[in-house]
Parts: sequence; C-alpha cells; structure tokens
Amino acid sequence: MTPDRLREIREMMGLSSRALAAVFGYAPTAGYEWESGRNAIPEPVAAWLENVARFWKANPPPQRSARAEAPLQAGRA
Repeated sequence: MTPDRLREIREMMGLSSRALAAVFGYAPTAGYEWESGRNAIPEPVAAWLENVARFWKANPPPQRSARAEAPLQAGRA
C-alpha cells in the first residue's frame, strides 16, 4: 500500500491520521508517519484497510435524504 492509498482510504472513512493510528493501537503520530512515507505501513494495517475499502465501495453508507426530518432539538419532544 502506498502512502497516497492509505490517505485516500482514511479520508473515505472520515478519520484523522491520529484517529486512524488509534484504531490500530499505534502512537498518535504513526498515521502521519505512514502517510508521509517516513515509516512503512504495517502489512496487517494495509490488508485491513484494503478490505474496508472494498466493503465500503460495495456497501456505501446511507446518506441522509433532503426530505429527512430535522433532528430533535434539546427540550423539544
């Protein structure tokens, strides 16, 4: 996996590089180091991310429709 591919998948998931590192139990700087090419992306991390990307492409998350009701506001039932 290339650093650019890792960044693409991370952004697709809506995660910061720090949050991505936390998912795998790495130091907060690990995600940045992988994306910058400073450190190699661990193979288990790369494999898991590719699996997530394939699943995400086949099963995109549902999007809120324009007709959806407005969320409830605090104090209103």
